Amino acid sequence: MVIKLKRLDESVHAAALRTFESPDGAAEWLIEPVAGLGGAIPVELAKTAKGKKQVLWILGCIEHSVFI
Repeated sequence: MVIKLKRLDESVHAAALRTFESPDGAAEWLIEPVAGLGGAIPVELAKTAKGKKQVLWILGCIEHSVFI
């Protein structure tokens, strides 16, 4: 898990920490498939610019209690 997160974009990591309020919660969410992302794994999806935008968008929805 640590190896995968080492290469994660800092803005995605910061958004996950802010949203889940704990390193463990953020890390768990980042490595599990997310239904709102079509079943994609956020840490993998965030490797591209388009995927990073999607991950940040869904984190914003979660943080602000926007149901999709």
